[in-house]
Amino acid sequence: MSKGATSIGQQIIYNSVGRRCKKPESVPRHIRNRETPASLYMAMEVYLQTGHESLIGDMHQRGMCILYDRLRVLSTDIANSVSGHWEQVGVVVPPQTVKSVFTTGGFDNIDYNPSSSYSKVSSSWNLHQHSPELILQHTTS
Repeated sequence: MSKGATSIGQQIIYNSVGRRCKKPESVPRHIRNRETPASLYMAMEVYLQTGHESLIGDMHQRGMCILYDRLRVLSTDIANSVSGHWEQVGVVVPPQTVKSVFTTGGFDNIDYNPSSSYSKVSSSWNLHQHSPELILQHTTS
């Protein structure tokens, strides 16, 4: 099935309602268990690209994405889930990090020119997980 057909199908599911509202000017209420990946993704992408709450509201009125308040609830739930993961493992690492895989990391305080009017103190860190197959190739050759 094509991406276009999948997207249209998801919009139909998201915008289907159990019964019509008696007020023609009212915005249909969307049912949470009918939220589709397309309606969630559209709200997240628009907010990340523009930061405009009102644009998400306009798109919601047209049945294209979830409501901004719902987006905030989902964002908070995701952040709480990741924070809970960090508390559980006892260290701040990306949630997609795989256990028992050789991992290296680096930390750097990014150099800057303190005399510059635009200087900022900043730092970065990164983790690299190395494929077990790649490590095996290097140790056997």
